[in-house]
Amino acid sequence: MRTPTLLLLLTLTACSSAASNESNPGDATPVDDDGNPIPTDGSPAPLCTGVGTGFAAAPRRYALPAPRCSTSFDALGKSGSLAYSLLDLDGDHSTDLVVYRDSCSTEIGRARWDVYAGGADGFAAAPSSYSLPAPRCSTSFDALAKSGSVGYALLDLTNDGRSDLVVVRDSCDESVGKDHWDVYPGGDGGFAAAPTRYALPAPRCNTKLDALGKTGAVGYTLSDLTGDGRVDLVVHRDDCEAAIGRERWDLYPGGEGGFAAAPAAYALPAARCKTKFDALGGFGAVRFSLLDLNADRRADLVVYDDSCDEEIGSKRWDLYAAGATGFAAAPAPFALPAARCGSKFDALAKNDALGFGLLDLSCDRRPELVVHEDTCDDSVGGKRWDVYPGEVSGFAAAPQSFALPAARCRARFDKLASGYGELGFALLTLGESRGRPSLVVYEDACDAAVGKTHWDIYEAK
Repeated sequence: MRTPTLLLLLTLTACSSAASNESNPGDATPVDDDGNPIPTDGSPAPLCTGVGTGFAAAPRRYALPAPRCSTSFDALGKSGSLAYSLLDLDGDHSTDLVVYRDSCSTEIGRARWDVYAGGADGFAAAPSSYSLPAPRCSTSFDALAKSGSVGYALLDLTNDGRSDLVVVRDSCDESVGKDHWDVYPGGDGGFAAAPTRYALPAPRCNTKLDALGKTGAVGYTLSDLTGDGRVDLVVHRDDCEAAIGRERWDLYPGGEGGFAAAPAAYALPAARCKTKFDALGGFGAVRFSLLDLNADRRADLVVYDDSCDEEIGSKRWDLYAAGATGFAAAPAPFALPAARCGSKFDALAKNDALGFGLLDLSCDRRPELVVHEDTCDDSVGGKRWDVYPGEVSGFAAAPQSFALPAARCRARFDKLASGYGELGFALLTLGESRGRPSLVVYEDACDAAVGKTHWDIYEAK
């Protein structure tokens, strides 16, 4: 169980190990500069340990490129005369700033995107070109996704850590979305000029698989239920087959050249409170979602509110663990902290009298329950967040304090992100950061330089 003194214990352990090195070097456990143990069995070193103590009190600057087409980079993304977003296109785990449309340059979105590589202290001052395939069916790739005559999106289907450009529908080629998708693999300098075919299963219930997800007669989506890192195609409802969504989902595993031609049955738990699991999330009498709570890289079925069981959302969530052939038939309880300020934890996030959400601050793939606002405790969101660490069987009963910087421009950091008002901020990993996300201020009405020459980063400690 994690405790508020974990980082102190790690520091003491590091000191103790250093002392023991002198007398017993063979028994020493190597540690990094922060006191975190370094694995000696070849496994990857943890990116961080424990939930940390908070954000730095003072920010450091993260440089921005010069404004272009009269537009500053004072948001995480825009879609006006200059359209851009934050992406990792080169698979190096650093966030880049990608301009995909520019009204002042017709080449952008037609022949290339401009990529400002993310570095330790800012984005590159000058962009590199990221080549695009030729337009198809009179449609340029001047957006990250479209759903018109050509439907496409960014998705890693080649399983190499890079985003691929995936065309799921083309009005000028009826085979796209019927028997295959067209994939332009992402490479060092751009997407491939010519696509490769990614095989699709046959249409079912008169529905083609010409989108990344649908909710009509056939409801399906993309999710990794096999835990192999590849997206699978999951049919969770089929009006032509009553068992789908009641007894099972149909799972078409993703492979190197496409989805499997025939589905595997993925077992579902019995309906509860007269609610079937025929969707990826429920918002009626039973509210549920797919979420990896046990850190095994599979999405589990998590029920967080049940009108027929008042303990759900009050004392626990019910976790149906994902396995190779389906979800567990019976749930395991996932413990919740006691309600606070008259609010239960019967949702994955709230922004009412109690504001909370899920966030992995411990780098172990288990989310923590983070309370970022509490109208019954003014210091929450003003001086600190309260973090309930995620553990094997639930969230910790008592929270740890996670320090916040002082309010700026009359705005407190009482949310996980805010894009409205006088201060714009979010949680991001920028530059060489690989562990806990930092608090990034990208717009400040009281400081015109923020969003024009730099962003302010409060590092997580």
